[in-house]
Amino acid sequence: MQNEPENLLHLSKNQLSFTDQHVCILLNNLGSIDPHFCYKLSYSLLERGFQENSFSKKQLRVIINFLLIKTLFYQITKPKNNAAFLQLFTALLGKH
Repeated sequence: MQNEPENLLHLSKNQLSFTDQHVCILLNNLGSIDPHFCYKLSYSLLERGFQENSFSKKQLRVIINFLLIKTLFYQITKPKNNAAFLQLFTALLGKH
């Protein structure tokens, strides 16, 4: 299942569609220290999904809740942690 979202990278513009499992995989990889999963896969596909209106309303709610509740303020009060990377991606996705 992990490589299913990989196949989405190669779809032409406006042919992108996501299953609920795709959305969960992408969100869970946002904080990955592996640049392929974090940058190329998750961030790229989420950004493109927003630009192409590829998410269902339910999926958008899941994404927004995840970003606001689980990532934006994740470990914000704890010193010396890697949460800043996840918060950065949350802020970048919010731009779109």
